[in-house]
Amino acid sequence: MSNAVENTSSNKLRVLVADDDPIARELILARLSSLPCEVEEAEDGIVAWHAIMSNSFDIAIVDLSMPNLDGFELLRCVRNHPRTKHMPVIVVTSQNDKESIEGALSAGATSFLTKPINWSTFSAHLGYLLKLSHSANEARKKVRHSEATGRAKDAVLGNVLSETAEQARNILSEVRDLIETSTAAETSRRTADALKRLARAGQDLQSVVDQANRVIKVIPETVTVEEELIVVSSIVKALNEATATTAAARDVELVFVAATEDPAVRCDRGSIVEAMTQLVINAISHSREGQCVKISYQLFPDGMLVLEVSDDGKGMKPEQLANVLSPLAFPEKAPSQRKGNLGLGLPIAKAIAEAHGGTLELRSMPGQGTTAILTIPPERVIVSQEHAA
Repeated sequence: MSNAVENTSSNKLRVLVADDDPIARELILARLSSLPCEVEEAEDGIVAWHAIMSNSFDIAIVDLSMPNLDGFELLRCVRNHPRTKHMPVIVVTSQNDKESIEGALSAGATSFLTKPINWSTFSAHLGYLLKLSHSANEARKKVRHSEATGRAKDAVLGNVLSETAEQARNILSEVRDLIETSTAAETSRRTADALKRLARAGQDLQSVVDQANRVIKVIPETVTVEEELIVVSSIVKALNEATATTAAARDVELVFVAATEDPAVRCDRGSIVEAMTQLVINAISHSREGQCVKISYQLFPDGMLVLEVSDDGKGMKPEQLANVLSPLAFPEKAPSQRKGNLGLGLPIAKAIAEAHGGTLELRSMPGQGTTAILTIPPERVIVSQEHAA
């Protein structure tokens, strides 16, 4: 049987072998024993499907004629589930008629081997399929990365436009004030004051541009979709380490609510920690001294993972809430934020969530604080007794 999922990705392949014939399983396991892999066995289709839903496999080797759930139906289940739809599946069977072959390929088989297996080419066949699967996964990952970084850059540019417009209005107001000055003495005094304000506005504007340039450069490294199998408790631990100093400086208590389950998530650990860090820092910045920020996670019956960050701050009105995550909206700054800060934590956290197929939602009412809700879809979540807290 396979080992428990580790907090970091393993170099070993994870292989599922599903066949109701114990001798056939032993033969395949004997061949796989020479390869760097972890193998899990299943004696029928139902057991195989439960294994697939509670673990993560690089490839499955499946017999067509199995009790309870045959290979055809198992293939359809695999291809219809978002998490496993791209997993390579080798069908190994004694049914070598044209109808069985076409039926298996139509149901989603990646390749088809007939018994008795040609063991001299088996390992090469397995390696070739894994190489193809890896190349396809990398291509899909690049597409998701490009889309996610594009959304994050849109957020940066949108906020730059908003802040630039604000500074332009300030400059225009100062210029109009100078034009309307009536006496020479008053002009001299007010000119000096206006020039100081114009200089500050120019510095703020330069700060916006400099910050935008820095953020745009680091976005491709921040909003990533590298995939590892990570248990959620390790994400929470990293989050605590990343935000404890900021919370202590503001005299805000971080409260981590323990969950009854500790599922594993297929995600990019660094970017998910970054997204949650941005949400916690945002909550800290909107909290008053002595208040607390609560961090919790919950696994829903459909397999969706929900991570929440709640503060006891002043909250937001509905019209603020509707715009705060928009790329074209400049979010309301916390009292501690200086003028010229782009406030990009929320848009970047949103881009990271969407890169993983999830969402970021805010719920708030004036005087009742704000809750940020980051969801990770069921296809990325794996629940197993091996991961139970």
